[in-house]
Amino acid sequence: PETVAAIRDGKCPIYDAGLDEAFSQVILSVGTDYVAVLDTDITFLCVGTPNNEDGTCDLSQITAAIEVLGKTLRRKEGYHLVVIKSTVIPGTTVNTVIPLLEKYSGKSVGQQLGVCMSPEFLSEGNLLNDFLHAEYIIIGESDQQAGDRLAALSAAFASPIERVDLTTAEMIKY
Repeated sequence: PETVAAIRDGKCPIYDAGLDEAFSQVILSVGTDYVAVLDTDITFLCVGTPNNEDGTCDLSQITAAIEVLGKTLRRKEGYHLVVIKSTVIPGTTVNTVIPLLEKYSGKSVGQQLGVCMSPEFLSEGNLLNDFLHAEYIIIGESDQQAGDRLAALSAAFASPIERVDLTTAEMIKY
């Protein structure tokens, strides 16, 4: 809620070189629910996946986000692409994300839904520059339609695009 309030006030909630200026030049609609995705074609899911004490990946934030997103997408007509940006262990998108998304949305990946894994390669304090001038863009795709849609969006950047399967994209990040 504090982050949402800061964004509504036009304040960037994190520090990064050049981000304040860029932040002031965009119009954002923010909230604590997912209803806005009903008016979009693509959702980028970027949530924390910290390590548990035993070194395993804590997927609680991603599974909670997928549950709410899936329940919201149940009400949506037409195709929707979900892009996972979070760092997850190889196999997570296929074995956890897709089954939960299908369960909660009542829709099928490859038909009404597409899923891509597009890991971020960002360094703290240089996020904006790393994002705008990425050395490359990785697109792990559930199917060709999903990959085509994300590739079309990513074509606006001058970075080369490498398309692979979902698990390979997760492994490239690691």
